[in-house]
Amino acid sequence: MKTILQVLLAHAIYAEGSQSQVSRCVELNFQAASLQSGDSCTLFNTVINSGDILAGDITDVHTTCGEHLENVDHPYCVEDVVDVVAGIIDEGCEVTGGTTVANFIYTLNDNNEAFASLTELACRGQGECFADIQKAIEYCNDNPTEEDCMNYLTCDCLVDLISVIESLSETGKEDFLKLDAATIEKIQEASTTCRCDDLNSRALSAELGPSCALSNQIVKDGDILAGDTAVLAETCNATTEKNCVEDIVDIVGGFIEYYCPVTYANGPFIYSLHDSSEDYSAITDFACNTDCYLELRTCQNDKSCVESLSCDCMRDFLAIVEDLSPDSKEDLLKLDTSTIDQMQQAVGKCICDELNDKAADLQNESYCALHNSIVKEGFIFAGDSSDILSTCAERHACVGNVTETIAQISDLGCEIKQDTDYLAKFLYTVNNSSDFNVMTNFICNSGETLLFEPNDGCYDEVKVIVEGCKTNATDNCPESAKSDCLYTFIDMVERLSDDAKDDILGIDSALLGKIEQLQNATSNESASSNETTPSNEAQPNTPSQLSGAVFYDASMAAISYVVSIAFLLL
Repeated sequence: MKTILQVLLAHAIYAEGSQSQVSRCVELNFQAASLQSGDSCTLFNTVINSGDILAGDITDVHTTCGEHLENVDHPYCVEDVVDVVAGIIDEGCEVTGGTTVANFIYTLNDNNEAFASLTELACRGQGECFADIQKAIEYCNDNPTEEDCMNYLTCDCLVDLISVIESLSETGKEDFLKLDAATIEKIQEASTTCRCDDLNSRALSAELGPSCALSNQIVKDGDILAGDTAVLAETCNATTEKNCVEDIVDIVGGFIEYYCPVTYANGPFIYSLHDSSEDYSAITDFACNTDCYLELRTCQNDKSCVESLSCDCMRDFLAIVEDLSPDSKEDLLKLDTSTIDQMQQAVGKCICDELNDKAADLQNESYCALHNSIVKEGFIFAGDSSDILSTCAERHACVGNVTETIAQISDLGCEIKQDTDYLAKFLYTVNNSSDFNVMTNFICNSGETLLFEPNDGCYDEVKVIVEGCKTNATDNCPESAKSDCLYTFIDMVERLSDDAKDDILGIDSALLGKIEQLQNATSNESASSNETTPSNEAQPNTPSQLSGAVFYDASMAAISYVVSIAFLLL
């Protein structure tokens, strides 16, 4: 029973699908017949029936274009026919409206671009263009020796007519193009002449417009600095669209495409801008910083002008010069070479000064607060809590930024010049300093070089010991620091270079010896205390015992201590 139901259901679905397809085909055929007999396709019926693309009278045009006479962007008949034919093909339908309907829709579909162009042509200017073309062709046929028989047509009409002819398929040309080769050639020549006249007119108009005032003057004088105040006022006016180069490039493209001669346009001007378009665009943008541009103009007669030019002005001008094409440099750069050399030297000095100012400003950055205090005092424990907080937020930023800036100064061949000896000392000391990174790791309690947990509070504890040892005449330093803090501090010291130990650590060898003695004593006491604790009892879970704060390259004494603690904890 189940199999029978499935079969019946399949038949029902197939029947429904077939019925749906039939309905769609009926609909498409109805649309095809309606289009063929409809007003919007009247002109095309006339063309197809007569076998002439330019057949039809003004009545056909008005009926076809209807209310869309001026709306040449909407060839409704052609678009609709193309859609219907696509539907008929997709659905596998047969055209049931007869050969007239079939011939109409398939012919229109196969030449849809040409018929779309014909719609634009016919609907232009209330059909006057279409009528004028018919009259011109008739005149040319009656006067075959008249070479200019098409010249009275407007440029738009000629361009549209060429578009219709070129859009026809090969079969379409055989079936609907009733023009002989001589007439087509006259149409093409008239169209080219019209286009070329239009291009020459546009070129001249652009040249004389405010947007091109500066470029025009530069081409005339052959000088990048030819624009005076009046010229700049035209081109750089806020209301002027600075599209001169863009317009000229487009116009010259037309000259090239249609092989147009330059008749009344300024050939040297338009081709100079076309061939060096990027240069002229950059020059215009630069020149409209009018103060700088006008100051540079004084350098043509006064080499001392360089002294009064701002760094930014010279830098921008030299960037323009550097990017000029070889031809533009030869044709447009009239400034004396020695003056340009002076500018380059002056800009180099500007850059060096800017970098030195940048370097000096680093000393006042918050992330350099701790480094600044240490360099000033020559003592690792010189920084206060504010310095530490500021620096530890970006602990390696000071060394990194100083090193980068000094590298820039060096790469450009500049000298480090600072207003005070201290600023120079600060930069030289911090530059590329791994010593400061070692110290900030210790001070900031980063734990980056530790095996276990960071030694919180070690900086303050060791600071107390160092200051106590400095003032204790009996050589007995305060014993207030955890033993692992002492190990961490001693290991940090061992990582420092000899110069850092001498210049910024601020702890002499005798005092370091005292601290090492204290560390050994603390270590021995801790070990002795641990030996008295029964191995089967739980050990005190104190921070100093569990921290295991050992550097990777810790001293042998520290390693011995950690091993003993680990053994006792097992």
